Amino acid sequence: MSEKTCVRFSWHKCRHTYAKTLLRSGVDLETIRIMLGHENLGTTQIYAAIGADEALERISRSNVKFVKASVGIKPIKPCTFLHGPEGI
Repeated sequence: MSEKTCVRFSWHKCRHTYAKTLLRSGVDLETIRIMLGHENLGTTQIYAAIGADEALERISRSNVKFVKASVGIKPIKPCTFLHGPEGI
């Protein structure tokens, strides 16, 4: 906390804000990883993590289409193979 302004500030929080701002602007995680200087993409995912509310908001804004049957959503049946992977 700055003694002159009484404002809580940390460079670490700035990095988190920077990563989230880039992500919200549509920048992909690999680019954010490079900009933050991380070797591991998992570290970048921690910095750019979003909450469930924001995830739902993103999905609702996207153009994702779900297949609908006449009664609700069409279920996907599991694929069964008689002869293992060779039957594919």
